[in-house]
Amino acid sequence: MNEDLISVVIPVYNVEKYLKNCVNSVINQNYKNLEIILVDDGSLDNSPIICENLKKIDNRINVIHKKNGGLSDARNAGINVAKGKYITFIDSDDFVFPHMIQDLYNLCVMYQADFSMCQLIRCKEEDTLENIKIKQIKEEIKIFEGQNKMEAYLKNDEIDTTTWKKLYSIDLFKSMRFPKNKLHEDAFTTYKLVDEAKKIVITNKIGYVYRFNSNSIMNTKFTVKNLDIITAKTEQLKLIQSKYPWLLKYGYSELIYACNMCLMKMTIAKFYDNEIEHYIQNLYREYTKYYLTTKKVSFNGKLLAINAYFDTKIARIIISKLHRK
Repeated sequence: MNEDLISVVIPVYNVEKYLKNCVNSVINQNYKNLEIILVDDGSLDNSPIICENLKKIDNRINVIHKKNGGLSDARNAGINVAKGKYITFIDSDDFVFPHMIQDLYNLCVMYQADFSMCQLIRCKEEDTLENIKIKQIKEEIKIFEGQNKMEAYLKNDEIDTTTWKKLYSIDLFKSMRFPKNKLHEDAFTTYKLVDEAKKIVITNKIGYVYRFNSNSIMNTKFTVKNLDIITAKTEQLKLIQSKYPWLLKYGYSELIYACNMCLMKMTIAKFYDNEIEHYIQNLYREYTKYYLTTKKVSFNGKLLAINAYFDTKIARIIISKLHRK
């Protein structure tokens, strides 16, 4: 059987410590018909040299060197040159099990799906594929199409927001790109992909290893850019209102979850801006009632939202106490 070409896009920025481990995990995939696109996003360490050395050992590797433009811009650069029928994205400080791409491809072909998704396991900074163990489990497959795709994404969290650990039909990216100069870029795009896909298939098998990296975007200190997550969830609401109005309370709930994230980061970083505080306060007062009625909300999340509804200053006191514990 002729297997379709799959494009693997790996954005690279100052990851000399992890890059070989990541790329080798792709080189050693059971599925061989790959083009591996390394996008050096203006790295300042030895990552560009490592990319070129890796290219010499595997002719499936294509290296792009570009000025620093951020994760979204790097992913877009990879999409622009991708030749595969399918495409997947892997962060360069993470790595994948040898069966991941084959499993995801099989799901897409077998069920004629527009994208498939596996599960992840987390690891420590120093871990490699050799010392990660996973239990063998009986595979369970879930299929989502029609209206239940967005329910799986918004209501049940069965489809998560992350771009990685998924395999997409390249057709989904004909007119879609990641937003430049935005944090939480996945939150701006995944709901659109869920909406656009005709069918989505998920396996409970673990294929992706997410590395905790203290230098990653998700672990940097608070800046105004962190508010991008609120912008993303606000934009998402527009689609829900127009196409999935029965799911609005879950869209509102995600917006309050984003406010909780930002308020926690702001408090821990001792960041305060009166205009931002007022903006977030108004969101809490408008949408907290919906947040409290969704089952997936944690007790601490509800506690924070309730107090922020009355006064974000009270919520900040609670965050400070919880953070000190």
